Amino acid sequence: SQSLDELHTLAVHQNLERNLALEKTDFESPIFDNEFDLVIIGNVIHHFDPNKKQEILSNIIKSLKPGGRIAIFEPNAYHPLYLPWYLFLEISGRERGIWQAEKGVFKSRIKDIKKMLLKNNIKDIQIKRHTIIPLRLKKVIKSVDRINSFLTTIPILKNLSAFFWIKGEK
Repeated sequence: SQSLDELHTLAVHQNLERNLALEKTDFESPIFDNEFDLVIIGNVIHHFDPNKKQEILSNIIKSLKPGGRIAIFEPNAYHPLYLPWYLFLEISGRERGIWQAEKGVFKSRIKDIKKMLLKNNIKDIQIKRHTIIPLRLKKVIKSVDRINSFLTTIPILKNLSAFFWIKGEK
């Protein structure tokens, strides 16, 4: 509810309130059916209960109109800094509980999400990998965006990207 309140406040400040309808719901008991042209899921699938992940994604997809699109942005479990970074944060005490929250990324790999989308009749699935060098380093390496664009064109390196986009159509 706090997030919805903050989003509403932001929409009012940006003069977008008339274009925004906010509904409090959850993924397990959805209230929408064939209503949206686009659903964007950013950085959350790896937090879903693994035993309910397929059901939750199915419910989200049900909210799409026929021909609607889904876009999912997730961290890549195979990025070489992912595991060490979150373990460092946990062990150092800088962010207690972060590993518990982030460990689900190992059950939200590209192939797992693609399989779930196919099971829900999503077609024209496209995958794009994003960022090899962490964007946190932009302060130190000014050309990180250009370097990342180049590195993600190298087949062996693109599989080590920090994030990926997977999208498709209902």
